[in-house]
Amino acid sequence: MRQEQAVEHHSGEGVTFRDRYQVKATLGRGGFATTYLCHDTSEGRDVAVKVMRLDELDEWKSFELFEREANVLASLEHEGIPDFYDVFQDEDDEGRGAFYLVQEYIEGETLAACIARGRRFEADELQQIALGLTDILGYLHELSPPVFHRDIKPSNVLLMPDLAPVLIDFGSVCGEWRSEGDAGSTIAGTHGYMPPEQYMGRVSAASDLYALGATLLHTITGAHPSEYYRDEGRVEVPHDLPCSLELRAIIDYCLQNAVSSRPESAEVVRALLLQNGGATTLPAKRPSYFVDLGPTPRDPEGPHRDIYKMLVPDFFSEAGSSAMLHPPGESSDTSTWSVTKFVLLTLFTFGAWAAIAVALDRDRKKKQTRLFTHGTFIVGQISMVVAGEDVEATGVLCGFSTHGRGQQKFFWVHGERVRPFANGDPIGVLYDPHNPDVSSIVFR
Repeated sequence: MRQEQAVEHHSGEGVTFRDRYQVKATLGRGGFATTYLCHDTSEGRDVAVKVMRLDELDEWKSFELFEREANVLASLEHEGIPDFYDVFQDEDDEGRGAFYLVQEYIEGETLAACIARGRRFEADELQQIALGLTDILGYLHELSPPVFHRDIKPSNVLLMPDLAPVLIDFGSVCGEWRSEGDAGSTIAGTHGYMPPEQYMGRVSAASDLYALGATLLHTITGAHPSEYYRDEGRVEVPHDLPCSLELRAIIDYCLQNAVSSRPESAEVVRALLLQNGGATTLPAKRPSYFVDLGPTPRDPEGPHRDIYKMLVPDFFSEAGSSAMLHPPGESSDTSTWSVTKFVLLTLFTFGAWAAIAVALDRDRKKKQTRLFTHGTFIVGQISMVVAGEDVEATGVLCGFSTHGRGQQKFFWVHGERVRPFANGDPIGVLYDPHNPDVSSIVFR
């Protein structure tokens, strides 16, 4: 575990766990566990060992959280998350039963320690910290099932010498499927960084993003987020926040009380951080208009046809493929299509041209149907909108991330039902998981 440098020496320095992990110092104490800096005599390296003593547990739920933390960490692999080494049960130095979680240790300083000593970060440093955290959260939230940290705060963010953030202490982690209306039995988190729904045991990607916003607010102001509560229980971000207008807008966006008014994903926040100037135009509240298209395969003519037609009208347009959303290389640009038809008409008879045109449309329609039927849905973000010469055509440059690789795609969108697009808007994307370069946008 990458941890802040040891601040307290263990009274029994030199005690060894399992005849292997020799205690050097105490790193921190939580509600039901203590973390030690130890030397692994077998591997010749320093490690962080989290010890939960059974006689100190106040309830069984604490053990369940400890067990969940170990199971989740064992499945994670990201440079911004502690490496998992081992978990075992044994007796401690006083003969009491205990569980041990062994993780990577690298010296560093927590964000909380930086704030406590009055450290102030420059604009580029804040940008680096925020981007690093969104990268970690994007990785966690895109896992299947998604993993939610539930306790993001300055004391759980470690900064490396180059200011790359590392997210530590997964003791409140939730790594299971939950619907928006499913209230869990465990309330975990820290007051001031927890969104309203988390007090009711509900959690989603938007919950971690709220905590991210609160953490950035605390980092910039040096004051606990609760100091900015209004009477209605909402955090009011100061208008004179000493940071860029763009970053202030993003923090305010993350700290909306309603889940539907916050960013849909960490990737949306990351795109806004990278966008120059676009974040200043964010409205106070943004509706979440995406509806789950359901698992694959999707039957366009099945029982959900009416819903699909509402969500993705161009896949069901009577105008056929000329009104569909075309992946790169399959643009339906009117001028280009007209030139192609002219050239073909000069080479073939009308009958031959008609047969070719029908075959091309049929092939294009099959590709679109196949993408809709088997494609994976993800939320991207609009980075540029271009009005076409045709009043019913809109050019959209869309960014999204698949398998850890960023994608930028340009689409011509046709049809009377095109909703107004704006820079920074989230937008749905269908892509082929076996060939992410083939993609199409989905809108409602």
